[in-house]
Amino acid sequence: NFLLRGEYDLYQNLHLDISDFDFRAQQPRLTASYGVTPSLWIGTQGGYNYYSLGDNTYQGEPYVMPFVSYLEGSWGMTQLLYRWGDNTFFSKPFSGVRSGPDQTVSLDQTFYLAHHRYVTVGWQWYNENPDATFCDQGSPTQCVNANQVGNDWQFSSNEAYIGVGSPLPFGAYLDFLYLFRSDDYKYPNSFAQPAFSRDRQDYGNYLYVGITRPITEHIAFAVTYYGTFNPSNIPLFQYNRNVLATLLQVTY
Repeated sequence: NFLLRGEYDLYQNLHLDISDFDFRAQQPRLTASYGVTPSLWIGTQGGYNYYSLGDNTYQGEPYVMPFVSYLEGSWGMTQLLYRWGDNTFFSKPFSGVRSGPDQTVSLDQTFYLAHHRYVTVGWQWYNENPDATFCDQGSPTQCVNANQVGNDWQFSSNEAYIGVGSPLPFGAYLDFLYLFRSDDYKYPNSFAQPAFSRDRQDYGNYLYVGITRPITEHIAFAVTYYGTFNPSNIPLFQYNRNVLATLLQVTY
């Protein structure tokens, strides 16, 4: 009835001409869970997320995440979790400005359907609360300005998503996910025009589409699309991003 699992994830991308944007993520974590009944599991996960950008340490975050999972026979699973982390930014532009605790509450429901299909829906609340109080200019008047800059990144967000998976002809499989995110910033923002004239509000729309087809028993080919569309009431933070990727997956 007891499960203990240790994991380590490494992600690395390399750019031939712009090495300042080489990104590395290292994520060790430990998960412990206990089956109260065959269907009800409780547990917690703890770990440390470490990120570097170019030659610089960028961000570090220890976290702990207790959770409850309920298995509805062979047709579904419900999961409730709470996550607390402590973000520290080591490099500009966020060092000494955006560091502080973050919290997440998440509720997810997955339905397992016939013929290897699934539907998953969920809601998540996320909060970032920078606690920067530094004075980097040696003048007491600059402490106030520093705190105002930290306030630019204090926000809460609500996210809702739906995902589906289904087999396709010729042995392929489709995964689709749409997520909507509303970011509500607490204080007037220094990037507004004029400065501090309004609170920032973002509405993020995230799309993922992936089509995977096995080539052999252990090798599969995939085409994926990632789309991000982020309107904001402060033009500086508006952006769209489209990424198309091809993948060769090896499983063993």
